[in-house]
This record gives sequence, structure tokens and C-alpha cells, in this order.
Amino acid sequence: MSENSIASFMAYAQAFEIGFATRNWQVVGDLFADNITWITDGPKAPVGGTHVGREAVVEGIRQSVDGLDRRFDIRKPEATSPPVSFASGIYLPWKITYTRSGLPPFTLIGEEWDIFCDGKMVLHYERFQNFGEMSAFMENHNDSLLPL
Repeated sequence: MSENSIASFMAYAQAFEIGFATRNWQVVGDLFADNITWITDGPKAPVGGTHVGREAVVEGIRQSVDGLDRRFDIRKPEATSPPVSFASGIYLPWKITYTRSGLPPFTLIGEEWDIFCDGKMVLHYERFQNFGEMSAFMENHNDSLLPL
């Protein structure tokens, strides 16, 4: 993996966690190109969909996190293997384990491809591998999850 891709991805990953903790998504938006495209394949809005442009992507991230991650007490993201570089980007398989008091934990499994130009993210594509299971879990436990 090139040093530029590593540095750009690490800055983005750190900013995402800061944005999640503070609800200030602009810290993430500052790392996006003006014409960024963000695709979450599988789920419907607000968790999934395609967003184009920095402001639309920042708002899409906020809606996605509010619609999924914030409905749980704890969110624990982990890479399932080291990132793999390609051209100007990285590929990363991951999992996020969500826990909510009184419910069994749920682990969302996914992967993402991120492409950077001049240190700014220009494309983010992610795919959930167990989207159907996630949907069923959310539907079955909707009343026990934190409200939207």
C-alpha cells in the first residue's frame, strides 16, 4: 500500500471515529473531495444509498449512523484483515459488533473500497455481506433498540 493511501485512509478512519463521538461530521467532510461519491450498496436510505458531493455525503453519513449505529449502546468496529492497496486506494474487509442491553450482540460484516486523489477521498463504496440478517435483527428488536 502506498504511503499516501495509508496516510489518507488512516486520517479518514480517525476522523470518522471523532465524528461519531462528537456528532461533528465536518471533521470527516474536510477529508473529502468536492465531488466525492459515497455508495452503500444494499440497504435503503437512510442507512444505504448513493450520495454525491461533500455536503450530501456528510448528511448521508449522519443519517446512516443515526439510523443504525446510534440505535445501539455500543459500536465496536474492527478490520478483519489488513487493508489491501490498489492504484490510489485501499480495500478493507471489516466487521462492526453492535450491542444493546437486553439483546444478543449483532455483528455486521462488510467491506469497503476507498479511492483518494491528492489526499482527499473521491470514492467510497461499501457492501454489507449480511444485510438481510441485519434487517431481520433490526425489525425483530425494533422496540428494544434506541429510538431514531
